[in-house]
Amino acid sequence: MRAGRRVLKQISALILAGGRDRDLGVLCKHRATTALPFGGRYRVIDFCLSNLVNSGVTTAWMLTQYAPASLIDHIGIGRPWDLDRREGGVLFLQPYVRRGSQGWYAGTADALVQNLSVIEESQAKTILVLSGDSVCKMDYSRVLAFHRSREAAVTVAVTQVPAAERRRFGIVTADPDGRAVSIQEKPDDASGHLAFMGVYAFDCEFLVNRLKRGDNPVNLLLDVVIPELPAGRVYAYLFRDYWEDIGHVMALYRANRELLSAKPRLDLFDRSWIIYTKSEEAPPVQFSAGAEVRGSLLANGCRVAGTVVDSILFPGVTVEPGAVVRDSILFPGVTVGRGARMDRVIADKEVHVGAEARVGEGEGLVANRELPALQEGLTIIGKNALIPAKLIVGRHCQIDTDVEESDFSGKQLADGTTLLRRGPARV
Repeated sequence: MRAGRRVLKQISALILAGGRDRDLGVLCKHRATTALPFGGRYRVIDFCLSNLVNSGVTTAWMLTQYAPASLIDHIGIGRPWDLDRREGGVLFLQPYVRRGSQGWYAGTADALVQNLSVIEESQAKTILVLSGDSVCKMDYSRVLAFHRSREAAVTVAVTQVPAAERRRFGIVTADPDGRAVSIQEKPDDASGHLAFMGVYAFDCEFLVNRLKRGDNPVNLLLDVVIPELPAGRVYAYLFRDYWEDIGHVMALYRANRELLSAKPRLDLFDRSWIIYTKSEEAPPVQFSAGAEVRGSLLANGCRVAGTVVDSILFPGVTVEPGAVVRDSILFPGVTVGRGARMDRVIADKEVHVGAEARVGEGEGLVANRELPALQEGLTIIGKNALIPAKLIVGRHCQIDTDVEESDFSGKQLADGTTLLRRGPARV
């Protein structure tokens, strides 16, 4: 147990960790959103798991589905989060074909229906259901205290969002006591300003009875929570601190870049609420003579001989002499060749950028038709991609995983281009 944290008994958490957000493009081609690297050394799922153990909740069931290998490898038996324990701990619940079941989870409620026996056998009084693809530091014990004080059947956590962002979320309207009056799922025009955060606290008896009713609910919010509104037993807990849903490539980019500000809203140096993760053994950062680094975060194992400005470098990134990395996020193992330039780029693991290549060049006036989520001049490169020497890559480009030099034609990739791999993936 983490020092100073009281274990909350009879509380179990189900983490919805198996989704893939198409607005993240090739960054989620071979991994779930929850397994995305974040902040120089973490994965997105680290925030949900750390919030649980810091809140005193020590039973976590991971509902996985899409491309779970990376996530399972990262979490393992849960040791970094003190979840490698005999009672409670972490358990993966992967869908499988069985009698009377379709196998794959059809939605969030269906995922719970297919694991109803696990919920019943836990004998928990309260069930937390959490979306694993958001970044925040949240004390779930406060949500649970609010939930108990209202004697609610369901409590949903909400936060204020700007008007321009409301169509991405469920929008909740609540009375002064916190009782939810209405919930609109991703409305085009919403008068409310409280966005649903993907955090539920359920009275376990209510949840089990509702899931066993036999009408095959698919979506928790639409099929379980909203129909309960007339009974007056749904409440909204207002969360006032930093929260970001990173299911959109620009949200991922901005959330990472905000960590570089003088006083970031998400304080990763706060010793009272540590974000735990699986550590990678790596040597210290090495700066060669002539290297220049400004306003950046660099993880262990990085070797810099060029220039890095306003960027985040994950473990094992190499920036060779004369190379310039600006306003970019480089995942583990990326190599930026001699004299190459990268501007407003997210490069996935083990990308190699050839000497004197320029990635993120030009005005960025053309949108990407295959991935409209790419905006503000951002370009993304998939895992294991090889960018040829001296190639010029425009803005709003998306480069597939495992591409090789033979996949490129010519010396330039125009703005808004999506380049797909022609051959099989490299082993």
